[in-house]
Amino acid sequence: MVPQIVFSPNALGGYFPEPDFWQGERSANYPNGAMTSGITMPPVHAIAARRVLENAADPEGARTWLAGFFPRLLALHEYFYRERDPLKEGLVYIRHPWESGLDNSPVWDLSLSAIESTEPRFPSTTERSGRGSAGQAASHGR
Repeated sequence: MVPQIVFSPNALGGYFPEPDFWQGERSANYPNGAMTSGITMPPVHAIAARRVLENAADPEGARTWLAGFFPRLLALHEYFYRERDPLKEGLVYIRHPWESGLDNSPVWDLSLSAIESTEPRFPSTTERSGRGSAGQAASHGR
């Protein structure tokens, strides 16, 4: 899995949610020495790799780079099919709305507001960012 965020220890403080929120260290698969969000993003790496190859000034160098990159790319897709396709239908799922690539989007507001939780309400994106935009008033994971 490629994490959505790998936190720098020098940059902690003032960002929500920080590593302690995700509790990634509870997983046996958590990477040693890295603090991550514990969630991923859409697997667009193959698209990006293809664009690099198509637009490379040095096509042979790009092919060499891609040959070294391909095993990692394959491993990412194997992860999604192994861990995120429980019915073996070729359809992977997201575990958290932020994995959609639509972080802080109001598109999730209605769905998330329907979830009842005994946990405290997370601060809205407006409260966290200090930006007052109406389009950023989503409260994730209530």
